[in-house]
Order: sequence, then structure tokens, then C-alpha cells
Amino acid sequence: MLSVIPEVAERLIIALILTNIMVGKGIKEYFNLPEEYFSHRGPTVDLIEELEEKWFLNNIKINRQDVVLDFACGLGRWTKKLSPRVRKVYSIDISPKPLSSLKKQKLENIKIIIGSDEKLIHFKEYFDKIIFAQGLEFYSSPITLLKKLRYSLKQGGELFISTWTPVLIKDIRGLKLEKDYVIVPRLIDNKKIEVFCKLRTKNEVKNLLQKTGYKKVQVEFLSIDAKSLPMKVKKLFTKKPSGRLNVLVIAKAIK
Repeated sequence: MLSVIPEVAERLIIALILTNIMVGKGIKEYFNLPEEYFSHRGPTVDLIEELEEKWFLNNIKINRQDVVLDFACGLGRWTKKLSPRVRKVYSIDISPKPLSSLKKQKLENIKIIIGSDEKLIHFKEYFDKIIFAQGLEFYSSPITLLKKLRYSLKQGGELFISTWTPVLIKDIRGLKLEKDYVIVPRLIDNKKIEVFCKLRTKNEVKNLLQKTGYKKVQVEFLSIDAKSLPMKVKKLFTKKPSGRLNVLVIAKAIK
């Protein structure tokens, strides 16, 4: 985001704001960020999104007639990628500021909705596919959300999820993980604040999806060899990374 150390914290805070979480710590201080703030990027964000996009696009069979939900869409990264390839994309997010940036794109086949999972009640068996990228970790009890997402999928519809692993936080300069909270520096005055972030294993993600009634649940790690990390990413670590690094848990589930 803004620099090497704050970049990870900034991405973390933005993702937190963009989901409907009933945890107050760390949210209000960042909720009124200026619009241009959401456009800053950093090396970790670029790397993770590149890995995620390759997997998603290899596993999503796009149909021109598909109606897709980009849930907790943020700046609309997936909305913009999918809108030229499908009939319509619904982009739901709780924060109006990144959505205002998406509106400026003036994409003809997207519907932007400010809100969160409470909006899904209006979309019974409506979507062919749902993408929920890098947001599950910010829900303390995601069962209700996953049920609502399933409710809004057509029979045979597909849900795609990605969620962080400890690699994104452990041994990263300026960040500290304590139980289900990440301690991050606030950019204004470097004051430490707590942000809820529950990092789940592959089995935990699989169990959540199975408990909420999804069929054919596929869950795996997205990983990268530490030797292949760009130098600007390696510099984020407090100690030299080695071996295969599992950076995301990624899942595909069918209703």
C-alpha cells in the first residue's frame, strides 16, 4: 500500500472494512479513509492476487449468460475482470468509498449495491456463481453468511472462496498475531490497534462449507516457492523465508 511495512496492514484493514463483521476493534479508525487511499498497492497484494486470479480463472467455467455475485467486492477487481465475459455482475460491499471508484468505470452490465449479507435475502437462487475473495478470515462465525450465499445460488451454482493463511502475517515486519487478532500499526501516529482476523486451515474451511450444505467441496492451498518471491516481498519478512509457502486457502463449492 503506502510503504513496505504499512502495505500489509493497510490491505488487512481495507479487507476488514469491506466485510460485515460485528467486531469493532480497528474498524472505526479506518472507516473514513479518503477515496484515493484504496488505490494504493504493494508487493504482497500484487503477488497474492496474481496467484488467486490464476487459480480462479482456471477453475471457473465462464458462461456468457452467467449472472455473478462479487461479494465484499472492494474496488471491484473481480467485477471488472468478469463483466466483459458474463451477462451481469452484482457487486456488493459495505463501504461506499471503494464502490464510488467502481462506479466511475461506468460498466454497463454491473449492479452496485452498498450493504452486506443482509442484501442476499432479495436474491433467492439467483446467481450462477459467487466470488468471495479474501474476506472469510474477518468473520468470527461465518456459518450464517455461508448459508445466505448458498441461498442466493442457483441449484448447481458455484461458490469460490479465498482466505489467508498465517504466512501473510507471521514473520512480517510490523505485524503481530495474537490468537484471532492481528496487531497492526496505525499510519497516522503508529499507535498499535487490534484487528480481528481468524486464520483457518483447509479442513476448517472444508468443514464450514460442508456444514452449510454445499456439495463437491474442493479445498487446497495456493503456494509459492520462497526462492521465487520477488525481492521486494522477501524484504517484508523478519527472517529469510524458505521452502513452499502456503499463502492462501482456496475453495470451490457447488450447491
